[in-house]
Amino acid sequence: MISIKNIPIVIEPGVNVLEAEFFVRRNNRPCTFPVQLFRISADKKTYKNLPFVPSVKVPHVFGLSDKPSEALILVVYDNLGRIHSLYTRQHLKDAWEKEHVADEYAGRAITKFSVRYIFNSHKNRAEFMSLIDRLVTQINNDQMVDPRDVVAAFTLLSRSRAEPVPAAVATLRETSPG
Repeated sequence: MISIKNIPIVIEPGVNVLEAEFFVRRNNRPCTFPVQLFRISADKKTYKNLPFVPSVKVPHVFGLSDKPSEALILVVYDNLGRIHSLYTRQHLKDAWEKEHVADEYAGRAITKFSVRYIFNSHKNRAEFMSLIDRLVTQINNDQMVDPRDVVAAFTLLSRSRAEPVPAAVATLRETSPG
């Protein structure tokens, strides 16, 4: 499986080539290598092969080839040059899969409340996320929550040297008429 990383979050609208990296894991050995993504020209012939309807809202499209029919990945930017979405497929004849880029990664205003937890190690963070995932699954399946998982999650949080911090985000305010 190939993952793309170190891709520009924002581009200049006139740029024709982007540099990024592909991350591949083969035989449990990680491998990263640089790639160039080329702008896909905006013409009728080319746009027929895209997996979405191009518009002025998402006019910047890049791929490993300047022809969408030869690409396994497409990176789409909006009219301001911010990353919008990724389209991937395993083989040239496969259907495209769209992956929306989250607002916090794209640098757009976040309209949700959030809290940042700080862990002392990657291992503690991974264990905490696993416990939370297990607890959420239990709740969603209308099962009794395992108290040992709750205690373990809060124990990991209590070991943190820093308190949870409310993250500064943009929020929508309701305005009252009149």
